[in-house]
Amino acid sequence: MTTLLRAFENKTILIPHLQRDYVQGSDESIIGPFLDALLKSLCSNDCKIDLNYIYGYNETGCFVPIDGQQRLTTLWLLHLYIASKIGDKALNEFTVKICYSSREFASDFCDSIKVNLHKVLKQIDDESYQYLDEAITDQSWFISSWESSTTVKSMLITLRYLHQKFNFIDVN
Repeated sequence: MTTLLRAFENKTILIPHLQRDYVQGSDESIIGPFLDALLKSLCSNDCKIDLNYIYGYNETGCFVPIDGQQRLTTLWLLHLYIASKIGDKALNEFTVKICYSSREFASDFCDSIKVNLHKVLKQIDDESYQYLDEAITDQSWFISSWESSTTVKSMLITLRYLHQKFNFIDVN
């Protein structure tokens, strides 16, 4: 079985200009069942999930997807969330980067969330935030103009759903 970490270790997933915004997270009827299926697959040795095909090409240390960008982004967020919950060792081993060639706000957000999500997850239990995305947007490092990006907004919603579904599960 190929995992995101094995397939893209020390690589950047470079989302090209031709790809649309990440929107999978903005529709609960799409992201909810997908995350449920991922959770079921992760929690059971018997249950594997077919992600259909994800294809693209390699270009100087980058994987450029032609199809599968939505799934790759969700998987990247899932792996980041789990690594952030586990701690420093898992975060150091999470060497997959995602970059949007035509969406500067999205790339900047991905860089910042990768560095800061573990801190927010530690803090959210001590603070009075109802949702993870509220805690993220309330951070001093979060730039308010990022919220004008459809991709960033959808990522924030996906992180909210991930936290709702995975927060009370032993992710180790």
